Amino acid sequence: MGHVVAEVYYSGRWNLDHPTYNAFYLRLDDDSLHPLSFEELRSLYFNSPEKVSIISNTYRDKKESFTGADIFNNSNQTGAIGPDRPQHYPLSIHLKRTPVLEFKDIGLAYQGANYSGAAGINQNHRWTIDGLTPDENYVFVVHPGNLGGNLVTSDRSFDLIFSMTNGSLLTAEHISIDFSVPPVTPVEIPFQAHEKSVALSLSHPYQGPDYRYFYALRYEIKQLNKD
Repeated sequence: MGHVVAEVYYSGRWNLDHPTYNAFYLRLDDDSLHPLSFEELRSLYFNSPEKVSIISNTYRDKKESFTGADIFNNSNQTGAIGPDRPQHYPLSIHLKRTPVLEFKDIGLAYQGANYSGAAGINQNHRWTIDGLTPDENYVFVVHPGNLGGNLVTSDRSFDLIFSMTNGSLLTAEHISIDFSVPPVTPVEIPFQAHEKSVALSLSHPYQGPDYRYFYALRYEIKQLNKD
């Protein structure tokens, strides 16, 4: 589960503001009444959660889930995001147990898999691919859907960049996806595994302020034919 909050710098310090629930956080044993920063709140929730005071005059659905200790302690990843700080969502797929991920299956367990690119969040992926055999070859396949964003020119392409650890890419580290004529050709990323688990990062060069992103319809991992 993930969420977005804001930090504002004033009075010589960072102060966390939770606009969704009109909330900020204080430390009960601090008479200064300074709102806590993001890092201060995470540390306090982890070490002394009883000392956290949530100040909020708003009630909205799931308030406890999105303001309490669980989300601040367990969200992955955490930290500042923005045009110059792209977010890499941790995602996973397993050759034997979950070799295919459809768009309809994307929920909290696969948060961030719905699109790649610069939109509300500068969104990238870091896939953990498990169930592999070292020295065997595999292919990770992305099935793109629609291209979105501030598409004010005739350019209907999207640049996708690959990198890998615990394995070797058997393709170029960059591809330009052509969205001009549907259906869009699936993106195949072949690689050789060095371990039973590899990490594949999918990123892009777009940093805003213009939006450019694409929705993914399906992901899959397959073993390449040895013939």
